[in-house]
Order: sequence, then C-alpha cells, then structure tokens
Amino acid sequence: LSDILARNPGYLAWLVEEPALSSGKAPSEYRAELDAHAAVFHDARRRLNAVKRYHRRETLRIGARDLLGLAAVEEVTSELSFLADVVIEAAIDLAFAELASREGLAPDEGLDGEAPFRRFAVISLGKLGGTELNYSSDVDLLFVSDPAGEPGETEFYATLARRVVDLLSQPTDEGALYRVDLRLRPDGESGPLVVSLDEHLAYLMRRARPWERQALIKARYSAGNAAV
Repeated sequence: LSDILARNPGYLAWLVEEPALSSGKAPSEYRAELDAHAAVFHDARRRLNAVKRYHRRETLRIGARDLLGLAAVEEVTSELSFLADVVIEAAIDLAFAELASREGLAPDEGLDGEAPFRRFAVISLGKLGGTELNYSSDVDLLFVSDPAGEPGETEFYATLARRVVDLLSQPTDEGALYRVDLRLRPDGESGPLVVSLDEHLAYLMRRARPWERQALIKARYSAGNAAV
C-alpha cells in the first residue's frame, strides 16, 4: 500500500477528501466505475493501463479501510474478489475486441448471447471462487466454452484465453495485475487451456479425482458469457 501511495501521492487526498472510506462497494459499482475510468481511452494499451491504475487505487482504498478497522475480514476479502472479477472482465473485453477485429467479428457485441465465437466464460476457483481473495493471492481460473460448432471457434477461444492471461499477468509501464493459476483445469497443466462444457462434465464423471470435485465447491462465475 505504501508503494501505491509513493507512486500516486494524489490518492491520499482522494482517500481523505472523498467519501472513499465510508462504505464498501457492490460488484455493480466496481463495474460501472471501471467502465467509466477506462472509457476515455480508445487505444488498447492505454485502456489496459487505465484498468491497472483503477485496480491499484481500489486496492489502496480497500487496504485503508482494512487497516483502519472500518471493514471486517469477510468484507475485505469479498471486495478484493469483486475487484478481481471486474478486472478479469475488462481483460476479456480488451482481448475479445482485439481478436474480433482480426477475425472480422463485431467487437461491440461482446460475449453476450448465443452467437458463435461468444460462448466463453471464466469460472473462478480457490480463494477467488470463495470470495476469499487476499492482497497477494494468485487467481485460480477455469476457462470454459460451449462452442456453437462454427469452424475455428474452438481455436478462437484458446487464443482468447491466452490473451486474457497475458493481459492479466504481463507487466506494462503500470505494472501487472494478477498471477494466474490454471492448474485446476481438467488434466492440469497437460490439459487444454479451454475446456468445453461437454468435455468437462465427461471428465468429472469418468476420471476426476475426489479433490478435483471438491475444488468445484468454490466454483463461481466471474466473467464472460454468464449463460455459458
């Protein structure tokens, strides 16, 4: 938190003068604020840096409420988890817009609905899935899809997932966001990066070990196509 303040001294005035410390935020508030924060930038790299600045500022706000005793542990970990959700969603939006323009798709439609190339979701596991994230946690993610059967659709989702991981974990001039752990997917590091719903269900019924089923107790939708 000290490093955040040293890099952005103006955040101290924001913490003190604004009602930033008065209460926690719901997931919808994070989403609306982050959208507004990044909307002023049209270049993808500048939008990503805007996401990183917002993440840094909100981590400071959550940490200040924590240190001042204004939020219980459960509220702190929940807010850190909700913040991670919207950051992951923003990374998906950036990655999808980049790949959609390359593939000739309409990027503005995003990942909503039943259309091919839009049936991709991120399931969180571990601490993020249980809304128990802390300040230095990895994010345990499972990428799932429900392909509509269009040629190249499955490969598109794999490329999308790799790009999302890059955006979340690779540093820019504004630093990095999260370390991403994908080892809880079927077959771990040797399994496909994105698993289809049918493949995942078949794996769980036929080959999954007890601990893999137990890990799904904390499975939670975090971003992407909610219907999937």
